[in-house]
Amino acid sequence: MNSFQIAIVVSLAGYLAIGWYAGRRVKDLEDFFVAGRNAPTILILGTLVASFMSTNAFMGEAGMSYQGHAPLIIMMTCFNCLG
Repeated sequence: MNSFQIAIVVSLAGYLAIGWYAGRRVKDLEDFFVAGRNAPTILILGTLVASFMSTNAFMGEAGMSYQGHAPLIIMMTCFNCLG
């Protein structure tokens, strides 16, 4: 095995270990979906921004930028970050 393959195996083992450790506190499906009702605000903001940015990128940001609407894209992103 070369160093690239070893790095992949170590990364996967690390992901599994983190998932197993974090998953011990989840009691049921509702607890999983609402993060135990104690997620910090920055985590919720990060997931909302990531969801918006992903959807926006796949559903037309490139086309709007090509048409010359780049300031609109920046404004929509700022509005999403501010809530």
